[in-house]
Amino acid sequence: MAITKEKKQQLIQTYVTLLGDSQAVVFVYSRGLSVSETTQLRAKIRETGAKFHVVKNTLFERALTQAGMPVPEFLTGPVSIAFCVEDIAPVVKAIDDFAHDLGEREFEIKGGIVDNDILDSKGAKALSSLPS
Repeated sequence: MAITKEKKQQLIQTYVTLLGDSQAVVFVYSRGLSVSETTQLRAKIRETGAKFHVVKNTLFERALTQAGMPVPEFLTGPVSIAFCVEDIAPVVKAIDDFAHDLGEREFEIKGGIVDNDILDSKGAKALSSLPS
């Protein structure tokens, strides 16, 4: 089912608002997750005070541009975004722990954006060791 132009604008505006409220965003490659697994991950992330959305890349790219943020090259494929509204470290740790529990599945942290700086996967994972 196609998304209407109005719905696309609403999604972009929602993303822009979330970006403005966030200290950082973490990009997660999430191919092959079931609905129940996505719900479990969303609940774990919500416990940290963050928000988790599966995004349409073209719409999220527009939101990043509107928010004056850089567009990372790894914004391809099935991507989900964790918006770190409060503390960054617990969010990254929750995602990393979830990935570890999944084992060899196609799920990983692709990178992040902190203070308009793009971080690669290694840099984003290093955020989990930051003090609160």
